Amino acid sequence: MQSKSVLSSVIGLILLSFVVLQVWNSPAEARTKLTKQEVQQTFIDRRWRGPKGHFMFRSNGTYTYTVFDGSLIFNGKYKLKADGSIKGERTTYRFYKKNNGSYIYYHTRSRKFFPAKPL
Repeated sequence: MQSKSVLSSVIGLILLSFVVLQVWNSPAEARTKLTKQEVQQTFIDRRWRGPKGHFMFRSNGTYTYTVFDGSLIFNGKYKLKADGSIKGERTTYRFYKKNNGSYIYYHTRSRKFFPAKPL
């Protein structure tokens, strides 16, 4: 009787290990990092929408962020780096294209991904 219980526990641990390994090794979301050229074509000199406001990165190295309700407007400078990331005054933005064609960006200061919708 006790050997069946031990065997069941061992089988349960093996199955649990298999599930954990599958979750650990599978990507949370398939995405491809954009190149510098792709970022230029998609997000520079073109307004785009984040979760709380609009961004406008201009080719002259300046940008504006406006909260949707207009309560905050931030103007700053940025640099488009060789790896396609945008280094602003407070954070770095890394852009990705998901398999469904939509875009997301990684915000280094908050360490979170957000949707990026070109307008």
